[in-house]
Amino acid sequence: MTLRAFFDAREPAIHVRLTGVRGSSPREAGAEMFVSASGLCDTIGGGQLEYMAIDKARAMLRCGETTAEMDVPLGPEIGQCCGGQTRITLARLDAAGWDDVEAEAEAAWRALPQVSIFGAGHVGRALAALMALLPVRVVVIDQRPEELALVPAPVERWLTALPEAEVSVLARHCVGLSLAECDAELRAARGAARRAGVALDAASRGLRTALVERVDLAAGTSRWSSKLVHGGLRYLAKGDIAIAWESAVERHHLLTAIAPHLIHPIATLLPLDEGTSPAMGALAETGIRFADTLRMVRRTPARLLPRPRRVSAQDALLLAPSIDPDGLRGAIVYWDGQLEDDARLVTAIARTAAAHGADVVTHAAASEVREDALTVTDERTGRSIDVRARVVVSATGVWAGDLEPQLAVTPSRGTHLVVRSSALGDLRAQLTVPVPDHFGRYVFAMPQTGGLTYIGLTDDPAPGVDGIAPPVPEEDVDFLLSVINRGLARPLTRDDVVGRFAGLRPLVTPATSEAKGAMPTSDVSREHLLLDEPGRPLTIAGGKLTTYRRMAQDAVDAAVARLGRDEPCRTTRIPLVGAADERTLARIDAPRHLVRRYGTEAAAVWALREQAAWLGEPVVPGRPTIGAELLHGVLAEGALTPEDLIERRTRLSLVDADVPAAREAAQRALDLAAQG
Repeated sequence: MTLRAFFDAREPAIHVRLTGVRGSSPREAGAEMFVSASGLCDTIGGGQLEYMAIDKARAMLRCGETTAEMDVPLGPEIGQCCGGQTRITLARLDAAGWDDVEAEAEAAWRALPQVSIFGAGHVGRALAALMALLPVRVVVIDQRPEELALVPAPVERWLTALPEAEVSVLARHCVGLSLAECDAELRAARGAARRAGVALDAASRGLRTALVERVDLAAGTSRWSSKLVHGGLRYLAKGDIAIAWESAVERHHLLTAIAPHLIHPIATLLPLDEGTSPAMGALAETGIRFADTLRMVRRTPARLLPRPRRVSAQDALLLAPSIDPDGLRGAIVYWDGQLEDDARLVTAIARTAAAHGADVVTHAAASEVREDALTVTDERTGRSIDVRARVVVSATGVWAGDLEPQLAVTPSRGTHLVVRSSALGDLRAQLTVPVPDHFGRYVFAMPQTGGLTYIGLTDDPAPGVDGIAPPVPEEDVDFLLSVINRGLARPLTRDDVVGRFAGLRPLVTPATSEAKGAMPTSDVSREHLLLDEPGRPLTIAGGKLTTYRRMAQDAVDAAVARLGRDEPCRTTRIPLVGAADERTLARIDAPRHLVRRYGTEAAAVWALREQAAWLGEPVVPGRPTIGAELLHGVLAEGALTPEDLIERRTRLSLVDADVPAAREAAQRALDLAAQG
């Protein structure tokens, strides 16, 4: 009898566990079995020992006894010749006990090495039946529900419209056997990402470097992005081929060398329905395939970013169950990079810069910025010091125009809504819905890890708005809901919105007020600008998250030229803290969500739970973040306040209702770290 059969039957049973072993024994401590009046599951070693345990368990069932212990010598007196001594604990399983056993069994099952079989035909089913006899977890993946229905239990069955999507994910964690045909072969670097990138580039060239942050790492727009590392498709639509190519190049570096642990492929679904004419569908597909050509020219492997293709209406609904099926003809699916967390990227860049010798200072305001000096004020104590430097680089995002009068920066607000993923049927791909009367502009529903989905984004001028935490106007909420609902079978309401956030793009515009007033922010170029004027600090402005590294390279190239040095850039080959190849990440002994966020440091984060029981528990029910992540943020990542922890080292503040519990846990982590 299988354990699953026990779970399904829920009949009275005794849980028999080998809790102590001295000397020789057929099984080690921890071996267990389950005994009911009519069935058995698993074994504690067989022989007379097991027969005695079964007899005792069934006697307990008959008389109603709930717990018992046995201390059994494995010698001649019981007719067993191992010679050791065993202790056995027997406990009747009530409803709670069944739940605990099932949870433990599920965890053990998930921990097994996984073999994924692509294709549920007769060969795949035969292999699955054979491999199910081995100590591995077997998964069969196919597009055909009728074939999957024939796969024998207890093999897992995954129905998917895009087998290549599963290849991209599973390649990080398991062995795959392909029996089916399939193709599988940083928003603006505004602010923190750019500054940290400059610090890393400079320090890696041997320059003595200091990074000064007025608030915290990723305190501004760098934490409010759409979390996409994209290849420039939207720029192709506007004819910006050079920016699109630069984006494709930088995406390649991030995916393959710099941060493969933080960036993962994500499918994007463009539905073809009654609102999309065949001509518009063909035009969109042409642009998508041209963007894929840039990927191929840059030689980004198709196993990381599969080729785009058309899918049927049925497959589109598998990927996005919430879309409106009326008039749906199919969809175009293409691939891009998605950040696990933009704030974690910034933190990793800054920590990598520190590893190369850079000084990283947070909660410190820079003022009186000159070509070769500035004043730095500790925001927590008020103490100021004057800092001398041979070169000062200003990378201040939306504040760049305050320090450089020659620069015209137009802030543009990008608003996102946060909803539970269940409200959209747990999307398996990003959903795009075109904005009416705006060619090439879309609203995206972007699934995230942790059961949340972002809906965004807007692109509206926002002069004079707080760049740290821009407010979200009610009209932005109405706009995003109205557009995304055009593509949904069940419209979202404000009750579905559990959080909201906005970031400011520092768009570099023509210096004349006439030009600024006449040009919508959505039409302003995302190209970055470097100002290198004698007698002034170097200023880097504009750009986007995906190209933060290139922006930093341009700034430091100018800095080393001022210094009369010839130090080449190395950052295309420098992995960030936590980065590793897929095989290395798959071997890390830690929960998968920690590996996705911390890479090779995940095991160290997981080990922190040994300091206190609450560190191993979710901070907020239903969210994956555990207390150990907060403590790690203090001990290893420079967090100084509860806001540093819940807004930037983690993203617990994204859901409004979670903030009080998250802030309380963050303070506990700060207090625990202070105790030493």
